[in-house]
Amino acid sequence: MRYLILSDIHSNLEALTAVLAHVPEYDHLLFLGDLIGYAATPNEVIQRVRRLKPTAIIRGNHDKVCSGVENGDNFNANALLSAMWTKEQLNPRNLEYVRSLPAGPLRVDPLITICHGSPMDEDYYILYENDAYLSFQCFDTTICLFGHTHVPGLFVLEERNSSFYYFIPRDRFEAKLDLSGQTRYLINPGSVGQPRDYDPRASCVVLDTDQAVITFLKIPYDIGKTVRRIQLSNLPGFLADRLLSGV
Repeated sequence: MRYLILSDIHSNLEALTAVLAHVPEYDHLLFLGDLIGYAATPNEVIQRVRRLKPTAIIRGNHDKVCSGVENGDNFNANALLSAMWTKEQLNPRNLEYVRSLPAGPLRVDPLITICHGSPMDEDYYILYENDAYLSFQCFDTTICLFGHTHVPGLFVLEERNSSFYYFIPRDRFEAKLDLSGQTRYLINPGSVGQPRDYDPRASCVVLDTDQAVITFLKIPYDIGKTVRRIQLSNLPGFLADRLLSGV
């Protein structure tokens, strides 16, 4: 099976369009949360994803605040302003769709679990080895896919010798996986619509379970168009500026 794994689109239609053009063929689409927030095309992104009929999709923290499920008390000023703007833009059908998205973690099949932040808490950030170690205790599949940090990477737990390591791919990168269950993985595809790894290109992952290979992809898109949309929508300028540098 060939899985396309996306996370953190954040209302960036141009980035999503580029990713789908770059990976036109797959068997299953898995989405790890944060369809919306930050950029200026929330309805268009929701409608595009709905047409794709993901095999599994869960909510992110911005999805909750933008749809009114939570109030955003823990958001910074720019994030909260964009969430309130987004909520006003959503048409009723899309608003209800986002509100109905399930929380993670979600077991997709015997091999894969998905979550937004962590399998122990959907809003928790897996940033360091200790975060990952705690998260490994909270799922029983070989792979757990997570987002939320906007940084692509891979944590590996080899149970036979208790080794543990993490790396961040800086460009197209392929890694061979052990899918026997002796080695377990926490995999972050990075952000489609708002990367924060100092690389402004859209980020995603393709998982081929037949070949036991995970491929990290960095895909260029029309950032200038996304920036102009944000500027014309009177969203905070910072949200446009950060797209240019990927931070």
